[in-house]
Parts: sequence; C-alpha cells; structure tokens
Amino acid sequence: MQHFLARFFSVVFQPLFISFYCIWLMLWLCPHFFTLPSRIPVSNILITFFLNTLLFPAFAIFLMRKLELIQDIEMYEHKDRFIPLIAVMVFYIWCAVVSIKSKFPYAVQLLILGAVCVLVLSFIVTLYFKSSLHAAGISSALAFWILIFAYTQTDVLWLVMVWIILAGIIGTARLILKAHTIHELITGFSIGILGVLMGKLILSYIYAI
Repeated sequence: MQHFLARFFSVVFQPLFISFYCIWLMLWLCPHFFTLPSRIPVSNILITFFLNTLLFPAFAIFLMRKLELIQDIEMYEHKDRFIPLIAVMVFYIWCAVVSIKSKFPYAVQLLILGAVCVLVLSFIVTLYFKSSLHAAGISSALAFWILIFAYTQTDVLWLVMVWIILAGIIGTARLILKAHTIHELITGFSIGILGVLMGKLILSYIYAI
C-alpha cells in the first residue's frame, strides 16, 4: 500500500503537470487575474499552456523513448535527461515568449518564466549530477503561490500550506520508491525555489525596460 501511494503521488504530481495545475488553480481562485490588462481570452491561455507545457513535451519524451534515445520514460539515469530537458525547455521558452508578447496576465507570465528558469537550472545541475525533477516542480509551485500571496494579497495562504504538505508527501514518495537520495531531493527543492525567484527578477527587469 505504501509503495502504491508513493507511485500514485509521483504520477499525479509528475513535473510536466505542475504548470497546468497552477493555471487551473489561478482560474478558480484568482479569476480577476485574467481580466487585465488586455483581456486575452482564457481559452487562448489554457490552450497555449496545455500544448506547450504538457502535450508537446510529453509527446516528445514519448517519441524519444520509442526511438530509444532514452532508456526509460522515468529517466532514472541522469544522463537520460539531457535531450528531454532540452526539448522541454524549447517548448517552455516558446510558451514564455508567447505569454510576454501577447501580454498574458502578469501572474501567468511569472508562472511560465519561473518554470523556464527551473528547467535551465535543472539542466545545468544535470550536467554534473542527478537532482529530483519532482522536487523542483513541486517547490516551484510552492514558491509561485507564496509570491502570489505576498505581492497580490490574494487569500491563498491555505493553498500555500497545501503545497508545503504536498512537497513533503512528494519528497517522501520519491524516497520510498528509491528514486532519489536526500541530497537529490534537497537539490531539487532548491532549484524550484531559486528558479521562480529568478523568473520574478527577470520579469521585473522586462517590465522596467
């Protein structure tokens, strides 16, 4: 049962799902984010995110497995992560460019730019050793919602607490599955938080120009 639950949470909170989860949560909890400044149709934002942060990256990784460019879709070996991370970065960077050029809501731009920074940091770290992408994904969501709470005064403190609990669950699940060591989890958590903060700084610079 313990192993089943660990596998369940690892699948449900697979890193590629995190950005799309956050978009839906924003739509539910912060619908006012999607009314300013340019009234971009919500459907356009959702489709852009679904295609570029989930469908295309997942399909690319699936093709890599079929072409035997990677040994396993779980990418347990850190050397298997080089090509998939590059491919995913391309889609995420494109999504970030579209978000900024199309003037998507600021929070949406922060979400995708933070995700890009997390991917870049993960790739750099992967050149030297393995880190937890699950930990990076879940901690980036946590950092994102902390920023939303701090800068917009939106009442999402309870959601921040939920993400903290989920981060603990995901970390425990990855240890149970023997997918990562404590060091790899700590590195992943650090990457997720630092990446979102970098995204915030970059976005602030863009708007200051």
